[in-house]
Amino acid sequence: MKVVYVEWVDAQHTQGVLSRQEAETEALLLVRSAGLLVGEDEGTLRLAEDYWSHVESDGTVPETYRHVTTIPKILIKRQVEWETDNKGEKVEGADRF
Repeated sequence: MKVVYVEWVDAQHTQGVLSRQEAETEALLLVRSAGLLVGEDEGTLRLAEDYWSHVESDGTVPETYRHVTTIPKILIKRQVEWETDNKGEKVEGADRF
């Protein structure tokens, strides 16, 4: 399984009152996200920030997650990935920058 750290930009939304000058210079937000890579396609990454383990009534333990973030790849400024084994330990030499 891959653990991924990304820095990406997102829109800024201000609920307070801004002057015209403040509004004209409002910057994008730099967001930092980390999680398990649960999906990827041509345009997006999907990171699960919470593994949600539970036991079903039949005794099975499905692979389920909470707090999945979908990030458009075009907004990613930096990405670091590393492989983990089935115990969550980092696999040496598996970094990708």
